[in-house]
Amino acid sequence: MRLPILALLLLLCTCALAQNTDRKIVLHNPNSVNPLFVVDGIVYEEGSLNEIDPNNIEAISVLKDAAATVAYGPAGDNGVVVIVTKNGNYTRPDYTLTPDEIPADIFNRYAELNFGDGKEVVYLLNGKPQHLKKLSKLDASTIASIRVYEGADKALRLRQKGKDVVVVVTLK
Repeated sequence: MRLPILALLLLLCTCALAQNTDRKIVLHNPNSVNPLFVVDGIVYEEGSLNEIDPNNIEAISVLKDAAATVAYGPAGDNGVVVIVTKNGNYTRPDYTLTPDEIPADIFNRYAELNFGDGKEVVYLLNGKPQHLKKLSKLDASTIASIRVYEGADKALRLRQKGKDVVVVVTLK
């Protein structure tokens, strides 16, 4: 008799928690240095994590030390929290360039060739918008990867409304 009552109480508590709309993701960090958050392959700025429904989280993994820095460059120096959601918002790039495939003057070539062919292009350097001129001054040996996403639907999923092409540059 106690087991069905306990199960019923547990079910009621779970339903009450599921209806709570005031949920927030809170980071308790004694060092007060925040890690980099990556949700479905996209770097998230501080504060926007509360937009994620905790019930929609498929998996969370934590990268520390060298693994974080190798994967996300200097932005990962304080660690990386990788969140994968259930609804599959992860946007796959149309193509990716690895360090071996990146020519030294890649961004000068982008400028010369009018990359995007008249489309609205946004360049993100470690998750933050940058002008192509600034990127052309980068040493190509410091780049871990360049991922290109084409199409307004992919740009919207990458939080770049009104753009047609998103070029994501990640430093080593």
